[in-house]
Amino acid sequence: DILDRYVAGEDVPITEEQQVWRNAMPTFAVALYPFYKRLIAMVREINQALPINDRLRVLAGDPPLDWSQIQTTEDVFNSILFVPDARDVHYARVVREEVLNKGRKALLIMGQGHMGRNRAFGQDLTERIDLNSDKILIVFPYVGLGTFYTSLTPAFQVWSKPSVAYIRNTWIGTLDAQIVVTGDGNAFFDAEGNPIFLYENKNLEDVFDAFLYLGSPSTLTYASPDDVKLDTAYQAELARRIGLLPSAFGGGDDDHSGPDNGSGPPPDVILGGDLLSH
Repeated sequence: DILDRYVAGEDVPITEEQQVWRNAMPTFAVALYPFYKRLIAMVREINQALPINDRLRVLAGDPPLDWSQIQTTEDVFNSILFVPDARDVHYARVVREEVLNKGRKALLIMGQGHMGRNRAFGQDLTERIDLNSDKILIVFPYVGLGTFYTSLTPAFQVWSKPSVAYIRNTWIGTLDAQIVVTGDGNAFFDAEGNPIFLYENKNLEDVFDAFLYLGSPSTLTYASPDDVKLDTAYQAELARRIGLLPSAFGGGDDDHSGPDNGSGPPPDVILGGDLLSH
């Protein structure tokens, strides 16, 4: 409701608008806040010049989570944070109900560990959205090819900025997906700290469809969440949330190793929050 009202042009107080990304399931998405803010503002501006029936929507892909109700580590364990695959299941349902079932198209924005095909661990997001997943074009953004492929970096100097290229049956498509995605081939980890190689023995073309080039990694910059830096109350709230998480997930509670039933969150439980737009 907040997103719909804001992108439609209604006056929405900033304190209400920013809850869309601040009061979300992921805790460590601070670095992405400027992107969310600019994306939503851009859609709002575009919509002002469009007829009502042609206007864009922005949909929140993460499950709702009221952090004011999360006061203890046990609350964390009993929340949706520790429901396996909760984020992907909810995201896929939003896409099916609000996009596919209404005959619409969408730009989906989600982490590469969620969207890549042929995962070695669990069902990938494209399968959850639509078993006929060739309807979904997965674009991988270039931020470097990892230390193993450093010698290939000069090959991109002749590319235009920006560029998008299909990678099937190309030299890019033959690169090791695990190395490119992680930067060095290292593993992701599950709730118990066990290594999971999501894309082991997979080429990049097995996982993604296209390659987005925005420039050399040395020229790319990261937005700084100035509104968070200046908001001491929210900084304290972030510290509180992080302190409630088990230490295995970057939190400060060393007295809890996981829920009593022995299960834990999926390895992506603290990845950055994501939005989708259509």
